[in-house]
Amino acid sequence: MSGKLRFRFVSLAALGLITQLAVAEPLRVRVTGLRSDDGTVHVALFDSEQAFADRKPLREADVPIKDGEAKWVADDLPPGRYAIRAYHDENGNRSLDRTGIGIPDEPVGYSNNARSKFGPPRYDDIAFSNEGGADEVVIRTERVVSPGGQFGAGFAVVYSESPYKGADSYQVWPFPSLTYFGKRFFIFGPRMGYILGGTDPWTLSAIGQVRFRALDPEDSDFLEGMDKRDPTFEAGLRLRWNGPKRIDVSVSASTDVLDQHNGQDFSFDINRGFRFEQWMISPSFQLLWQSRNLSQYYYGVSSKEARPERPEYDPGATWTYGPGVNVTCQVFDPWTIIASVGLEFLGPGITDSPVVDQHALVRGFFGISRQFGGPPGR
Repeated sequence: MSGKLRFRFVSLAALGLITQLAVAEPLRVRVTGLRSDDGTVHVALFDSEQAFADRKPLREADVPIKDGEAKWVADDLPPGRYAIRAYHDENGNRSLDRTGIGIPDEPVGYSNNARSKFGPPRYDDIAFSNEGGADEVVIRTERVVSPGGQFGAGFAVVYSESPYKGADSYQVWPFPSLTYFGKRFFIFGPRMGYILGGTDPWTLSAIGQVRFRALDPEDSDFLEGMDKRDPTFEAGLRLRWNGPKRIDVSVSASTDVLDQHNGQDFSFDINRGFRFEQWMISPSFQLLWQSRNLSQYYYGVSSKEARPERPEYDPGATWTYGPGVNVTCQVFDPWTIIASVGLEFLGPGITDSPVVDQHALVRGFFGISRQFGGPPGR
């Protein structure tokens, strides 16, 4: 490279560096609404919608609190479009604590002080431009739910097609719908749980839920002589991963605690939430394994129940699987409408049973309740 070319190259590089330094501005962030100086404030700066969805900040910091405020400066930040999330890490564990269903359990806030009823706000709602040097960005943190928790009361119905031969084509169970999302304890219709621990995005909870499936020998002539199979209550553990882009994955194991079927089940669940203003639509998929005792109780035929047209049958351990969709609506705030519908495909251990004449079942849930204590979010 000649001396003249080398001089031009160095000059252009220097000019580019000087230009960048000239336009780069410090971004000043002030976080307010902090009720104590305990812990720290975690500030995360995002430079794109994808980075925000993937929880991959361009810069982040744990900032000390003084007199109920936290201040942070991002130096040499090129002009662009950015977004900020901040939360008060009250216990100093460097993680945003959540309830058992993923609701933040520590005060959280976003740039533009945007709020959302379903999870974090959209990137477009929290994004801002620092072209020419942005003014100080002030973020006010708030608890998503009140310290006493969020409570709801209403009415719900569980619906399921019956798998049993000759029985009514569907089964319906109405019941009072209660919801509660507190610091650790939660109730969601026929399900409840208690958070045992975890670090964002992982949560381990003790859970309990009603199993509604039932067999009544009075439902058909073919089932006459069978013992009645009743709904029961199951309890166990659930490990949940609250992933990016509203993807939730959980694995759970539970056992019968009312001595009905005395069996166990293991499930894998995945769902993805899509928000549309005051609606949240979440497609889902479940894979469920059921132990021999559980399967025998609901789908087996014992020796004393056997008839020529209904031979003795032991299904062994069985599988079911299928897709579903959950819909949450808050158009009529503070009333919340929750509905779900799913398709349950029965494995061969079930469909081969002489008392079963279905290969797939439609199941659903509908509930309406009035909410107290703040909107849900995540």
